[in-house]
Amino acid sequence: MKREGIDPRVKKRATAQGSKTFKEFAEEQYPDWCQGLSEEELKQWQRSIRDVPSLHNKKLQEITTEHILEALKAIWTVKPVTASRTRQRIERLTDAAKALRLRAGENPAAWRGNLKHLLPSPRKLNRKKGHRSAPYTKMPGMMTGLRYDPGNAARCTEVGILTVSRSQEIRLMEWTELDFEARTWMVPAEKMG
Repeated sequence: MKREGIDPRVKKRATAQGSKTFKEFAEEQYPDWCQGLSEEELKQWQRSIRDVPSLHNKKLQEITTEHILEALKAIWTVKPVTASRTRQRIERLTDAAKALRLRAGENPAAWRGNLKHLLPSPRKLNRKKGHRSAPYTKMPGMMTGLRYDPGNAARCTEVGILTVSRSQEIRLMEWTELDFEARTWMVPAEKMG
């Protein structure tokens, strides 16, 4: 047990207490953690617990990485952002259980050195697609329409069309980047992207 990072005393104490189920422990803990936060935070915790029904009746000390994987795989590729937050909440609960000596050993929901090697990165699963570009045949009509719009957004859009720049480059433009005599705009490399 020592070689596996488990303190035999903690394991014995957790077993003697009969331990609580994951759902019982979660429902005891997260309402206190959500006090003073928005009502939405409480709802998100409830949703996270509801999304992992396979963990509900597991005793805290019995939960393994395989159980966490089984619980998360159902939502990991379908709702990667939600699944990642659910994993973080499970990790927090199992950390709290360890702190209260209701479980021993490593946290089976830890990302680094554990689930990171078993699940695809949520960032890679949640790739956002860029905006579609407007057909060039519609540009004359768009530019005419923009000319009659007095707002700053219209001016930024005109600059974007005329310079073929990204909105971020335009929004972060500084006067020092403009050379009015040479009629050039020198965008620093760190702003391009």
